[in-house]
Amino acid sequence: MDITLLALLLLSMILFGMHMPYVVLTLSAIIALATMATRLSWSVLSAFESIEVD
Repeated sequence: MDITLLALLLLSMILFGMHMPYVVLTLSAIIALATMATRLSWSVLSAFESIEVD
């Protein structure tokens, strides 16, 4: 990826965060909750997989 394109993407993300902070916070919260739910469900399913049945 070209360095100017990367800089432009970074600048647009910063400007987006400055002008619409509630949208950025909402999206961050949604992504964080989805990540936590995925990790929790993955750990529960992994725990069931490791149970040994006699």
